[in-house]
Formats: sequence, structure tokens, C-alpha cells
Amino acid sequence: MSVACLARNAVIEAVLDSLSFAEKSLGVRKIYVIGHMRCGAVALAAQDKAPPSLVPQLEAAPRRASYDVRRAGLEVVCISCGKLRALGAEV
Repeated sequence: MSVACLARNAVIEAVLDSLSFAEKSLGVRKIYVIGHMRCGAVALAAQDKAPPSLVPQLEAAPRRASYDVRRAGLEVVCISCGKLRALGAEV
């Protein structure tokens, strides 16, 4: 069984492309998204200070969580899983 682990919350384009390659070319069938609470990047996004490459995903999470930073970490994971499912990945 081939497994890819994504141990960061945000799925940016380069990560998505890499995982897509792993799925299509290397036979990876499972991708695990491992989130965590009190994410510094999510906290920065809630303050409009997120790193530029992470802005699209990280800015959506606090809004979806009504700016509750603890819940926003979970929202980032949900957004990541949605992007990966769009590839047809089992997450």
C-alpha cells in the first residue's frame, strides 16, 4: 500500500501538484492531513498577516470559523481535505 502524509495544514498549489503526481504516477491511494490546534499561521491569517503563499486557504478558514482561532485550525484541515478529494484522493 502506498501512503502519502501531508503534515502541514494548507494545501498550496505546489503541494497539490506534488500529491497529484504521487497519486497518478506512483500509485499513492491514501493521503493523511494532520492538523493541529493553535496554528500560528491561522492566527496570523485571522490578523490579515498570513504568509502570501498561504493566504487563499488560510484567510477562508477564520471566516468559516467565525474568527474562532481554535476552530479555524479544523477548518483549514477541512479545506485541505476538500482540495485533495477533488483529485480523487482518499483522505
